[in-house]
Amino acid sequence: MRKFLKQMIVVGLTCAVWGSGGLLAEALPPTMSAGELKTGMTGTGYTVFDSSGEVQPFQVDVIGITDTGKGADRRIMAKASGANVEASRGVLQGMSGSPIYIDGYLVGALSYGNAIDAYTFFITPIGDMLTLWNHPDNKNKTQISNIDLKQVAEDRAKAAEQDKEKEAKAENSDPKGEEKLAADTAKEKSAKTEKVAASKDNETTVADENKDAAEPSKKETADTAPNTAENPEKPSIDLTKDIIPGEEKSLWYFGGFGETDLTFLRENVTALNWEGITPLALPATRGGAATDYQAALEPGSPVGVALVCGDFFVGATGTVTAVEGNRILAFGHPFTHRGNVNYFMLDAAAVGTIGGYGAGMRIANPGKIIGRVNQDREYGISGIIGRYPSVVPMRVSVTGLNQEEAAPQVYHTSIAYDETVLPQLSAGIAYASMNRASDREGEGTAKVHFVIRTDAVEDGKVERSNMYYNLADVGQVAVLELAKALNVICTNTEREADILDVQVEVAVDGIRKTASLVTAVPEKAKVKPGETVNIKATIQPFRQEKETVVIPYTVPKTQRVGTMQLDVRGGGFVPVNALQLLQQQGITVAGDDSANRTMQERLKELTVAGMNNEIIVAPGAAPALTEKEQKKLISESLRASAEAAKKKSQARKVNLLGQNPAEGENKPGEAKIATDYVIDNVIHTTLQVVR
Repeated sequence: MRKFLKQMIVVGLTCAVWGSGGLLAEALPPTMSAGELKTGMTGTGYTVFDSSGEVQPFQVDVIGITDTGKGADRRIMAKASGANVEASRGVLQGMSGSPIYIDGYLVGALSYGNAIDAYTFFITPIGDMLTLWNHPDNKNKTQISNIDLKQVAEDRAKAAEQDKEKEAKAENSDPKGEEKLAADTAKEKSAKTEKVAASKDNETTVADENKDAAEPSKKETADTAPNTAENPEKPSIDLTKDIIPGEEKSLWYFGGFGETDLTFLRENVTALNWEGITPLALPATRGGAATDYQAALEPGSPVGVALVCGDFFVGATGTVTAVEGNRILAFGHPFTHRGNVNYFMLDAAAVGTIGGYGAGMRIANPGKIIGRVNQDREYGISGIIGRYPSVVPMRVSVTGLNQEEAAPQVYHTSIAYDETVLPQLSAGIAYASMNRASDREGEGTAKVHFVIRTDAVEDGKVERSNMYYNLADVGQVAVLELAKALNVICTNTEREADILDVQVEVAVDGIRKTASLVTAVPEKAKVKPGETVNIKATIQPFRQEKETVVIPYTVPKTQRVGTMQLDVRGGGFVPVNALQLLQQQGITVAGDDSANRTMQERLKELTVAGMNNEIIVAPGAAPALTEKEQKKLISESLRASAEAAKKKSQARKVNLLGQNPAEGENKPGEAKIATDYVIDNVIHTTLQVVR
């Protein structure tokens, strides 16, 4: 029984339904509640059945309502028929959101089909969908002043029109002309109203014509009609058990991403529910997504929703169910099901259809940005035309590691600002850019430099460089610090930050550029506190000749007399600090708890951390400390924690453009120098400190 139920689970119809001739609706049409519906009622649905983009009708017969009580998902079960549905071999994935009318009343949206009977589907009641407009919209808030470009364009056009009218009045000075203009306007408005009314009045006639044109034989009626007194041979259907309308299979579109890139997104963007998603590839594009500031949508017309637009795309397409002013309802089921959201709204265009029971779908190309999707809930999505989401522009430039003079491959993408998924999506786009530009995956070396311009830090930007080598997939490790920096910003508990943009420069190659430290010899054995000594380090690059690097090292002025242990290591090796040494000796210390560190402190730690291609000279493990030295270290630790807390409470001044950033500095007693290789080990040397 479990296997049978699994086969009967309903799949959602998340793709595109569109056409240039959708129902005219400048205001919400009259609606009919689910409670008013009765078995046997006949209505009309509107969708697109071919690549012409023309919205065409199909007949809808109500079977019943699935309603198992409070908290359950109520759906209207129905059957599609007519020549158009027969030609498409049933209701396909891609028709979600198609409006369904009965006697001129909007009933709801076609939202779920099933894999057993391609002609039976479910309707989400319009009453449930209308609740989306009642939810608060707390997203899309920003401290950066935004300009409504659509409003600016409209204001300019209006001003130009007013200027023309003034000129015409001045030239003609004809009072009768104004009366004629008003009369023509009223006449045009009246004609438009009559057209809308005629469209609704015509629904019953269209349904009747469809029914006559595709009149089934008696045998077909027995096979497909619901169980009634006239059809006793038809087995009964338990609406609450046999067919379950609640687990949709969505069609997501991914532009510019390869198979490995999609695996990376699935594994890392865990806030999105990837289960049941059918990914479809879009052709790789060039340049940012265009915006249509004069767009309009109608019920039955296509609509897209996206998290990412530009040279890379992540989103889906569906159909508009209802329009009221500049507000729309669509899909009839969720996209990401994340409530109040901040996504792109786009128009779309049909490409073609793929027929087949349980696997049929309609393919579409998402188009221009036309507004913002602000609610994504159980009963569908809602959005606002002409209002645009807060976005984070991202630019990724990729060159060959040994081809700095060659023209880089540059990718421009806009990511809808959502703190929960922004860090991982940004990392995924950087990763995909590397794979797309180099046309390869796997072993390699990569240099990465990124800049995040944000008011989250005093300097106005977070900047970091590093070099990576990985035997399996260098791209995946090369984007980790970018994701970490953005995650620190997006999880700040003090306030939400504004991010102006993210810029990433990558040099990547399949060549292994690693080196091991062989020796590290100070130029003299005895030194004084505060004195600088050159340490000559020999490195062995992978399958190349040895090289010598000289690192000037200054002995701390507070260094005590005696043997000083030094670690000479690659920057990616994390040293054991003094507090850890105390803990290893069994001493409990109130150290620098990461949970109490400010966002500024965590970002500073990331940006000044040693790079993998650096050689760092720093004090190594010290001998056991005396009781006096232990107390002094604990006191210094507590004082440092107090100073950090004080700094956290001070007001910040933010340089949003990132001018005059604070220069990075070495830690006390540390020296470092950059190389062209990832340093993969650590060695030790000593100095004799004397007075």
